[in-house]
Amino acid sequence: MSTMFIAEMTECGIVLLLTATVVVSTVKLVRTIQRHTLWKKPVIFHTVSILCLCSAVLFAVSHGTYWKYNDWFVLENHVNAVIERYGQFDRGSVKTGSAGSIGYYIGTDNGPVMPDYLPYYYDIYYNENGIVERVETGAAKGG
Repeated sequence: MSTMFIAEMTECGIVLLLTATVVVSTVKLVRTIQRHTLWKKPVIFHTVSILCLCSAVLFAVSHGTYWKYNDWFVLENHVNAVIERYGQFDRGSVKTGSAGSIGYYIGTDNGPVMPDYLPYYYDIYYNENGIVERVETGAAKGG
């Protein structure tokens, strides 16, 4: 299976598991309140489960295009700052004074169902000023 598919399924599984944890902790907290028993542990558990769910959702949103790269940092930032943070790119070139794109290699689709065996990249498109305008993942262009 491709690493992209595994990463997406893992992300969805973690969010679903944490959502179920929040629901269970809410039910336990409500039962504790109704029974007038000690409520310190259920409140702590509920708070921690909500914080974990919020952290997972925040990570999923900020790394929406690909799990390894923070879209919030990349977008609207200078391409040189992106290179400084994530290292040398694998495809493309940075041309001063003209628009272009660079790409970071993220894997090859060798999955069990209809693999295309093409290399996939996290593509970063920047304008004439070097400011990143959009990002996307996709197979290498051309043939």
